[in-house]
Amino acid sequence: MLENHSNEDQKVSFRDVRDYFVTLVRDFIDLSQGVDKWGTIREIKSNQSMSGANAWMLMCSIIIVSIGLNINSQAVIIGAMLISPLMSPILGIGMAVGINDRDALYNALMHFGAAILIAIIFSTAYFFITPLDEFTEQIGARTAPTFLDVLIALFGGVAGIISIARKDISTTLPGVAIATALMPPLCVCGYGIAHGSWEIASRSFYLFFLNSVFVALATYLVVRYLKFPYKKYSTRIEKRKNIIYMAIFVLIIMIPSFIIFKDVFAEARDSRQLHRFINQYIGEHYIFLDDHELLTLEDGSRKLILKVYGDSINNSKIPYLERGLEEMHLTNTSIEIIPTSEINLENIR
Repeated sequence: MLENHSNEDQKVSFRDVRDYFVTLVRDFIDLSQGVDKWGTIREIKSNQSMSGANAWMLMCSIIIVSIGLNINSQAVIIGAMLISPLMSPILGIGMAVGINDRDALYNALMHFGAAILIAIIFSTAYFFITPLDEFTEQIGARTAPTFLDVLIALFGGVAGIISIARKDISTTLPGVAIATALMPPLCVCGYGIAHGSWEIASRSFYLFFLNSVFVALATYLVVRYLKFPYKKYSTRIEKRKNIIYMAIFVLIIMIPSFIIFKDVFAEARDSRQLHRFINQYIGEHYIFLDDHELLTLEDGSRKLILKVYGDSINNSKIPYLERGLEEMHLTNTSIEIIPTSEINLENIR
């Protein structure tokens, strides 16, 4: 009798612990507490306009970002992103699709298009006028969009819509604007146009567009998850078509990012192998190596340029060094030794 009573107490205790953890998990993933759905809709609609104060803030942000890119200052770029109102119409697009409000979607797209036009015109004008035309590291960083940018934009969009829906954590929105980095790629697009480089302009605009699409997608997903007030589709077929079109569009947008990510991964691998090559095959003569650069030539082959002091590393060592490159799987790569410190390898690149 006592044994049965003890077993029953253990079952009750286990059930209590299980229920406690289930409740804890539910509370952890619950976004609905403190969310003002109608207030969120009104705020996004009222802040997405690219006229008046928002237009001035946008223009100021564009010029400051362009200057930051020009002088290679990350701090200036971050400061400019804090004042940019570009996030609002993107959130507006995701919200409008999420609540099936076509008028709101049209309005958000109009303001989004106006913001893009303003940004490209002003950044192009700046880079056309400025005497500083160096391709800085900050500019180059906005020309290689990858799949990782998709993840940043996706989670940034989730944080963005939550920060607006929950007034108690609204201070996170500036951080979202910095993380997703919407404004700098647009300004780099202006740099590419001003310098007649279609490759720079297209790659940077793709990065901006990729970020924008996935911020909007994350907003859509959160709005649907929180069950915002929703306008019904006229037919079930229309609803299914819209979902299919959206999925196809997102997949098409993602494909180039995977291709670019593959190239970036290959570059990182080659950089790691090159570092091993220098340590192993140049070794103690490293103190005579002023700089080095691995270039890809027009015919697809590569050339490793070594800028050195003196003659401790000279042309007689090239066969030995090229065998080392083969062993490090840096194939189809020749070596050129430049015995001077006067040449800037940035210019050769």
